[in-house]
Amino acid sequence: MGSPGRDVHTIAQSVDNRYNHIRTLHAEFTELYRGAGMERTESGTLWLKKPGKMRWEYRSPKEKLFVSDGTQGAGE
Repeated sequence: MGSPGRDVHTIAQSVDNRYNHIRTLHAEFTELYRGAGMERTESGTLWLKKPGKMRWEYRSPKEKLFVSDGTQGAGE
């Protein structure tokens, strides 16, 4: 049986190898912000496409859009 530290390293390397080959990703997300006496929850959809393209569409509580082509970002 291998050492626990080695097993963790092997698992982490396997995860990295798998996800480094992904070209696109689409996910629903919920963000929770807490601090300075306030709490806010936002949610939406995220699209990632290699190399470096991102699109964040917030739906709640307010619609927002952030897009990046890997060199410049823009928000509405």
